[in-house]
Amino acid sequence: MKMNGLNEVKIMGNLGQDPEVKFTPNGKQVTNISVATERGWKPEGSTEWKNVTTWHRVVIWGMEKAVEKMAKGSLVYVSGRIENRSYENKEGQKVYVTEIIAEDLAVIPVERNGEGSGQSQGGSRNSASTANTSRSGYQSSSRSASASAPRSAASRSATPPTPGPMDDWEDNDISF
Repeated sequence: MKMNGLNEVKIMGNLGQDPEVKFTPNGKQVTNISVATERGWKPEGSTEWKNVTTWHRVVIWGMEKAVEKMAKGSLVYVSGRIENRSYENKEGQKVYVTEIIAEDLAVIPVERNGEGSGQSQGGSRNSASTANTSRSGYQSSSRSASASAPRSAASRSATPPTPGPMDDWEDNDISF
């Protein structure tokens, strides 16, 4: 019996820059984003936490409504697959890149003073709704702000999320 492999990745982190939106010659929207994830731990015998930030290149085909909600600093959930590719740069050198091809994504509202907006802006290849629906049509098992109890209109934040720990990030740190 032949066994198929598994190529699945799920990340949640902050955008390091505004989305880069382009169109193919056929008019299909393709968006590139860079997402920062953090991992923290407290070394044994230490009183200080250590943090490591990892940057992920993400390619989004379509999902226009979700992309419209994104801006630098936005908290996003991405589910997809990893792909490797190569290209020749301007100097003629072969460059290898690893990217996440998004199959499901959601822009997560940032909580302010313990209050979340109770709304999640999501998208997928097969769904134009704001629900977190994967390509297979099943509800996503991710936990997001949409799972919280509904909040009153007065508690919803109308301002975009404030950029977090990557304020010193520069546009030339990751090239697409």
